[in-house]
Amino acid sequence: GTVTGLASVGGMVTALYLLARQLPARVTRSSMILLVFFGGTLAVLWQLVFGMVTLTAVARMAAFALPCLAGVLLGRRLFLPQYERYYRPFCLVLLVGLAGFGLIRRIAT
Repeated sequence: GTVTGLASVGGMVTALYLLARQLPARVTRSSMILLVFFGGTLAVLWQLVFGMVTLTAVARMAAFALPCLAGVLLGRRLFLPQYERYYRPFCLVLLVGLAGFGLIRRIAT
């Protein structure tokens, strides 16, 4: 959490850390969901205390709350135990691909 906050990066560092821990796939997934949920909640509360949240921000949070919940529920339904051994390699390839895309985009601009 400290490294994520200091580096101003989101879930990618957290996901990489959790994937490196060699935990079962279901534990990794649930830990990621809880970290993102509590981290986001803490950030919103912190921003409310300092008056950084506007009505526009609240409307955007409300607009994305249901799609976020739908994604979590859909992920829960699609998370099948027989494919658990494929989740870690898939997530690592996805993270490397996203990081590579970000670097290429950054270099190109």
